[in-house]
Amino acid sequence: MRKYHNIIKQNILNEFKGTLLDIGSEIKNRIKIITSDIQEASLNDIFDIATCFFSLNDMTYTDISRMLKNIKNNIRKTFIVLFFDYTLFGENIASPSLIYRKCIINKNNKIVNTIDKLSSTYLLSCLRYSHGECDNIMYVNIVDSNVTNHYECGINSTKVINIFKEYGFELKKHYSIENFPLLNEYQNKYSSFLKVIEFSNTNINAK
Repeated sequence: MRKYHNIIKQNILNEFKGTLLDIGSEIKNRIKIITSDIQEASLNDIFDIATCFFSLNDMTYTDISRMLKNIKNNIRKTFIVLFFDYTLFGENIASPSLIYRKCIINKNNKIVNTIDKLSSTYLLSCLRYSHGECDNIMYVNIVDSNVTNHYECGINSTKVINIFKEYGFELKKHYSIENFPLLNEYQNKYSSFLKVIEFSNTNINAK
């Protein structure tokens, strides 16, 4: 499935030319900025394109705001994000090779928290949700991948778009990902929660 997701990323990039700032997704032969540092990283270069593929789900809404505030003047043209859109989430996925589920459940008007209390991110995840920094906490475990026993933020595209607009980015287009024939039922369902959004930078003070 990782190979398929890499194909998605490459297909997106094939439409663009110019210098690239890649945030956290390890695109080969491209600049990489570690996600946890992008909100405070000091960038001197100007890039035609910025991308954030999958790493956006490791950010809260406040993190996204801080990122854009920090780097908006370093992006000349386009910012593209690819992330799991909580708006598209329908139901939990549970298969021998893939688990994807929401951890905060509203059951009979009572909030049920299923985050593993022994997890190193338990307290942080609870705080993020309780302070409205994300829509939910999602648990991801994909066998034979680099995403195992992982907790990430459930964020929705409407809020993401509004945050980008707040920092001078104009929505160009957004779309979901089509099914891939070589993936199984569960992998396709997981990938169907992906959303691609392209923005153009309208900041008049962009360098």
